[in-house]
Amino acid sequence: MSDLTHTPLPSHIHQTSHLKRIFFISLIPVVVLGIGVGAYLQYQTYLQNLSGQIGSTSDEHPPTATPVATLSATLAPYVGSAKIPSDWTLKKSQTCAISIPIPPAEEPYIIPRDPNTRPSALEDEGKYWIFEELDTKLFKFTEMGRAIFKNPEQTGTGYVSSAVEVYCSTNDAGYTTGSLMDELQKDLSDNFSVISVKEVLDDTRWDRPVKVVRFRGGTFGNEQYYLLATETHIYMMKAFGETNDPDVIAVRDEIFNTLRFD
Repeated sequence: MSDLTHTPLPSHIHQTSHLKRIFFISLIPVVVLGIGVGAYLQYQTYLQNLSGQIGSTSDEHPPTATPVATLSATLAPYVGSAKIPSDWTLKKSQTCAISIPIPPAEEPYIIPRDPNTRPSALEDEGKYWIFEELDTKLFKFTEMGRAIFKNPEQTGTGYVSSAVEVYCSTNDAGYTTGSLMDELQKDLSDNFSVISVKEVLDDTRWDRPVKVVRFRGGTFGNEQYYLLATETHIYMMKAFGETNDPDVIAVRDEIFNTLRFD
């Protein structure tokens, strides 16, 4: 991020980032375990010193450590019925029956561009949040609406600073979220030999039950996809990007958490 003066984000935007809280909570068992192991080692040293005096030693084994859940198996809490900031705009998709919140193209939601440097697609300077709709094809999904942080004057390079993507199709088969997950796994098994489901977790997001999926193979990394079926549409959604700017990431998470299904 540039050294230029930059207006800080409203404080409530940062409150939507719960991963840090989860991370510190997950450290509590580790700290407690460390204290216990340290006390045990001190006790063992005491017994060994004592054995030199009375000719005996302890044959006890240290207690088995309780496994600590990894962050990959932990989902960030979601606060339902969230409202978008008053200066944001809801952009309604023409194909996906969804509205995506978009911040205004002004501070604090843009990164000011330094006029003394050439703009680069690999940096965040001069970019702002844009709503787009595209014809696409991903598994059973044929349309996509998205919010993406970019400079529209720059040609595409494959680098994405940050984005929220919503893939959709009409729910002509009457899927539930559970049966959609089953059909997706079957489709992968029958038609996509190099791609498989790595992990599936149940969650509640946008006040609806969803499946959180990670894939392996192909071009998939470790990103999470959220699977959802409504009466009219099926969806697969993700929030992702390569930026390290905490403000851009916080805004992206706010957009994702406040998607509106029509």
